[in-house]
Amino acid sequence: MKSLVKEINAAIALTLLVVALLFVAIFFPYQKREKDRFLKERLFFLQTFVKSEERTLVDPIFENNPGVLRQHLSRLAKTEGIESIAVFDAAGQLLADHPEDPQGHNLGPEQREEVVKKEGGSFQIASWNGEQAMIYRAPFQVVQETIGYIQVVYSLRDVARIQKASLLFFFLFLTTLVGTSTFLLNLMMSNLVTRPIRRLVKATEAVEGGKLDVRAKRARNDEIGQLNESFNKMIARLQGSFEEIEKQNIELKELDRLKDEFLANVSHEIRTPLHAIIGFSEGMLEEIRESEQKKYLQTILDNGRSLSALVERLLDFSEIRAQQMGLGREFFPIQRVTDNVLLMAQRLIGEKPIHLVDQIPKELSPVYADPLRVQQIFLNLLENAVKFTEGGEITLMAGERPEAIQFAVKDTGIGIPQETMKYIFEEFRQGDGSTKRKYGGTGLGLSIVKKLVRLHGGEIWVESIEGKGSTFSFTLPKA
Repeated sequence: MKSLVKEINAAIALTLLVVALLFVAIFFPYQKREKDRFLKERLFFLQTFVKSEERTLVDPIFENNPGVLRQHLSRLAKTEGIESIAVFDAAGQLLADHPEDPQGHNLGPEQREEVVKKEGGSFQIASWNGEQAMIYRAPFQVVQETIGYIQVVYSLRDVARIQKASLLFFFLFLTTLVGTSTFLLNLMMSNLVTRPIRRLVKATEAVEGGKLDVRAKRARNDEIGQLNESFNKMIARLQGSFEEIEKQNIELKELDRLKDEFLANVSHEIRTPLHAIIGFSEGMLEEIRESEQKKYLQTILDNGRSLSALVERLLDFSEIRAQQMGLGREFFPIQRVTDNVLLMAQRLIGEKPIHLVDQIPKELSPVYADPLRVQQIFLNLLENAVKFTEGGEITLMAGERPEAIQFAVKDTGIGIPQETMKYIFEEFRQGDGSTKRKYGGTGLGLSIVKKLVRLHGGEIWVESIEGKGSTFSFTLPKA
């Protein structure tokens, strides 16, 4: 996530960089103009200086008297800033210099031509003894005839010193300006933007943690203040909605409790007359010999038994929902349950061409569970397998794990679509609508099986390929 503080700092840095570049663009041309001004001043000084000494130097040049020239040059060289001074004759030959140069450089034709060509003499900026200096040359003329030349080397160390000082001052000023501006802009932006937004973020995190009594302070009338106000209105509406949901949730829980209580009461009330109907039907079947009447009574008996099984499931479901179902756990061999289950499963199969296969090993370790509830688990799974298998095999399998025994009921029925697998164990869910219409049922059987397995501390799952069958596996703790 991008940081607003970093983005603001980046914007400030970019702005200050632009300002710094503008300062640089202004300063260096200004410094160059100042340097040019200094050079003009020094040039004017040298022109005036040479002009004032011209009459003193012309006579020794005419007389070709180097000794007198050296005396005058020694005096002139004491002028502040002059590093060297030399006089040449009309042919450019060195007549005298101070301080004396052992090599005795002369003026070449090009240098003499340049001096004469430029009014007031020529100059150049060059290095002299490791420092910048202005080398000024001027002609000595009598009746428009050049009789000699003078060369003055004037130090520019004061100009360089001023340039360095101004450059140092500029960078110190620019650094101070950038630093102070950065601090002040950060402080201003922090007070105006980042600090209020940070407070708003903390308030949002508090709301995310479940504190709906948090409110953002609105101390300003700008966009940040409007944002805080909108946040407070949103939280107020959210708090009102949450309170309404809590109220509705309490009402729904109470309705759910009343529904479960009603379901349990009605199931109990229905179970008693159902047992009477089933009992009388069984007794009358033994006495009646006429096939037509016997057929009708058998239909009544079968439907009564189906209805009784449904009532028992509803009662089990109510007990599990109310957490009132207890388990009578004991150690017992699983064959004690599966033998009875396989016998009862034959009645469920009826006329269907289904073969029951028992592949549970005889040497399997005892399980620690409630025998009646384990029988109910197997019966519900077998009933489900028979319902969705038109022909083929239903197989009971088992295998040992380190701390549990894994059982499985495998069929060769219609299988379960992948999109249905995720809610196959949910209450009142049974495949899609067409499956429910074709095969009937309430969708409670597998839900009760899952809850009974979980009550024993086991797990249950299903593997299925549509059109090829399903395998329901579950675990029970062993001795």
